Amino acid sequence: MTAAVAEGVAGVALLEEAPERAAWLLGIGAALRGAPAAGDPDVARIEARCRSALGDGAFDRAYAEAGAFTRERVPVTAEIRTGTEAAALTVIERHLSALGG
Repeated sequence: MTAAVAEGVAGVALLEEAPERAAWLLGIGAALRGAPAAGDPDVARIEARCRSALGDGAFDRAYAEAGAFTRERVPVTAEIRTGTEAAALTVIERHLSALGG
């Protein structure tokens, strides 16, 4: 997973009216990159809309939770259980699934 993918899915989360998830994904993008996406107008737009929807405090908490991962420790896969089956999903797939995608 790349930072750009996480930030792109953050945009999808925002469109699906999930600003907290979008803020978390922006934090994952920063963790993957090793720094915030300085100068990227799409990321700036997503962040501004998240902050507007959540308020600065809630945005900062969600972003910081994801940003606490180091680049080497970003969760790449997650296991989910549906009935008796377990499936390994990438973090992006898990977030898309949570959005109904």
